[in-house]
Amino acid sequence: MKRFTGLIDLDDLSNRPEKDRQQSFLSRALAAQAIQHLAGVDVKRAARSVIDGFDDNGIDAILAEGDPPQVWLVQAKWSDEGRAALALGDPGKMRIGLDCLVNGEFEKFNSKFQPLAGEVNAAIDTAGVKITLVVAQMGSSLLSRRVQDAFDRILSGYNQADAEEMVSLEVVGLPEFYDIARAGGDEPRIDLAVRLDNPSFVAQPYMAYQGTLGAEVVSGWHRRHGQRLFEHNIRKSLGVTNVNKELIRTVLNEPQHFLYFNNGITVLCDSIQKSAKWAGGHGTPFDLTLRGATVVNGAQTVACMHEAMQLNPEVASNARVWVKLISLEDCPDGFAYQVTQATNTQNAMKLRDHFSMDATQIRLRDEFSVFLDMTYAIKRGDIDPAPASGCTLMEAAIALACTHRSAEYAVRARNGSEVLFETGEQGAYSILFNPDTDVHRTWRSVLLLRACGELRDGLRGELSGRAAQVLMQGDLLVTHILARIIGQRTLSDAERNWDDVMKTVPGLANEVFLRLVAAIDELYRRTPVHTLFKNKERATALADRITRECRQALPVPELAVDYRAARTEPRINAVAVIVDRSLIAEGTILEFRPGTAPQRSKFASWLAQEPRRGRATWTNDRAKPLIWEFDREQYSPDGLVQHMTSQITGKPSGARQGVRRWYLARQGCLADIAETALVDETERPEL
Repeated sequence: MKRFTGLIDLDDLSNRPEKDRQQSFLSRALAAQAIQHLAGVDVKRAARSVIDGFDDNGIDAILAEGDPPQVWLVQAKWSDEGRAALALGDPGKMRIGLDCLVNGEFEKFNSKFQPLAGEVNAAIDTAGVKITLVVAQMGSSLLSRRVQDAFDRILSGYNQADAEEMVSLEVVGLPEFYDIARAGGDEPRIDLAVRLDNPSFVAQPYMAYQGTLGAEVVSGWHRRHGQRLFEHNIRKSLGVTNVNKELIRTVLNEPQHFLYFNNGITVLCDSIQKSAKWAGGHGTPFDLTLRGATVVNGAQTVACMHEAMQLNPEVASNARVWVKLISLEDCPDGFAYQVTQATNTQNAMKLRDHFSMDATQIRLRDEFSVFLDMTYAIKRGDIDPAPASGCTLMEAAIALACTHRSAEYAVRARNGSEVLFETGEQGAYSILFNPDTDVHRTWRSVLLLRACGELRDGLRGELSGRAAQVLMQGDLLVTHILARIIGQRTLSDAERNWDDVMKTVPGLANEVFLRLVAAIDELYRRTPVHTLFKNKERATALADRITRECRQALPVPELAVDYRAARTEPRINAVAVIVDRSLIAEGTILEFRPGTAPQRSKFASWLAQEPRRGRATWTNDRAKPLIWEFDREQYSPDGLVQHMTSQITGKPSGARQGVRRWYLARQGCLADIAETALVDETERPEL
């Protein structure tokens, strides 16, 4: 753990005995080591991922990385004797943190988390995000049965039967940490011994070899080295995606064809040594030792061959893949980066590209031009038309999925737009695009989708918590409900004045959103918001209920006060209540926590550059109770938030709600502390 000395934040433990500080350092370093090993990041980034301390909500380290994104949440347990193990209550603590993250309740986390909030928020809002719960314990790699059962319940609550797995569990125990330590170094070098079949090579200007390897060999690389294999790749392994499913299917069903269907693997090495025993005959395999190897292209291929070997080694071992091995020994500076960029930026064929010449798409393109005087861009690479001038094939596909009679297709679109181009018996493409797909319905569906996007963009800076998550994740279902209310016939009726319909859409979309938030709070209060929109049954139930409420003109529910934290004025003078009752001791350190997604995006890097910007000292002054640690000046809670905002934007700020942005660890924000005290007083029994 010496590599993390001086990098792990221990400022919150300054008043603790040295022995306690050392134990906390070891536990936090263990969490960072797990992040470095699994995500393949450098030691400094791994250290910055540690958020252990008050208000960590059961998460000791967190990292968001990749595209599509992967989020790692680590809970670490240290033992000097190598006997650490999670207690029965630990999974529940981690579940609290997981729920807060997916529900966008980032203000519940401490100041160490806040600089990471922007990238975590972006990752969780992205379709296809994968979240891995990591148990890092200096003990057995196996969990007790009851702890494992607790994690299984968490996973089943998040992973829907009809959708790809979103949350998984990884246990890193003493044996794995021993292997990491044995490898040594901040970024342990990977050396590979390979026998290259069907070889060829070039010596000038730089040494490189090419040939084939079997799936068993490639799988062995992944088994021994994991994500570290892809240390310098633009992307790590993406997990289970539609493309990767097809790769695995080919390995298992057509292993003899895999060599011809796959682009292969590129490996960069510090140096390559060829066995002195090689006789030099044509086609004779090379025995090579690769020093400092890293896979810079083909991460998905490596991971999929490994997965296939786990599923059926007897069949998968028949698959082979092309590999290119490049020695950097005599290469100029920057050459490794050039190779990585070049091999990863060749245009990949997307599923939707196969339909650029489909008869329905050609017809729609012509009808957009003839009947609407607009552009329908079919191919990737075409210039996207201006919003008022047309749309793309992808936008049309998502819009038609949303306005279909069944909510199932809006759910599919939320799970990933590429799935809308799947064919076959259960595929969505022929349902959305067929001879009956008319140009008016297509364009009007796009306009409805855009209207919901405008609602989302207009409100995103004003909402927090679960309402903000509904806003960001529920736009496709809102579009579906709008289409139901407006009516399928209206969508396709060329004679209907659509401009008149669109005048009603913004208000109707806002009404649907408010009803959706209220229904989710009532029916699925403890369910992670994002899972609702990826579950066909629950999405359909919500759509049915809200369509019925709108048609019956039932009263529109108001948004809960807590969801409009950015607008709502304080109901009490929180500072006065705290000072009057001496609720916070002089000299107590408070920390700043942004409340909305735009605010998090604005503050994240600014706070990370200088941690003092996010801290203030409390003093019992009714007008200006906060002494900002950055400049030692006194401010009111509102005044300090306004000043901080103007420092970032360069413009005067009218930001309010400072009492909801400054937090005391374990007790909540200033408003919460004051309100709790008043509630306690009213509920206190009379003597």
